[in-house]
Amino acid sequence: MGDVSWIVPTAQCTTACFVLGSPLHSWQWVTLGSTSIAHKGMLHAGKVIAATAVEVLQNPELIEKAKTELKERLQGKSYISPIPQDVKPLVKKMKTRLLSCRNRKLFAAKLDFFEFV
Repeated sequence: MGDVSWIVPTAQCTTACFVLGSPLHSWQWVTLGSTSIAHKGMLHAGKVIAATAVEVLQNPELIEKAKTELKERLQGKSYISPIPQDVKPLVKKMKTRLLSCRNRKLFAAKLDFFEFV
């Protein structure tokens, strides 16, 4: 979200989806994703995001306020990507490699939308 937040106003929603003290990016954390705690937390997050979208759509002035706040926070600074302009994703190379696998039809069906390079 870092790159996007320099260009447009953004918001984040965090909910309780794991047990306190669980190490991040671990097998314990991944396992917790299948629990009722995680399911309830994700449903709650979805409701919060949907309610926020409705609120913004019903009050367009919120968008203008957010744009103004972003402009003030940036103080004239702009985002400069650390990735050079001439670097492009290697999607076609990845697609070619994956298509040479045994499940060719499966990969072809799933990767057709990767034709943007």
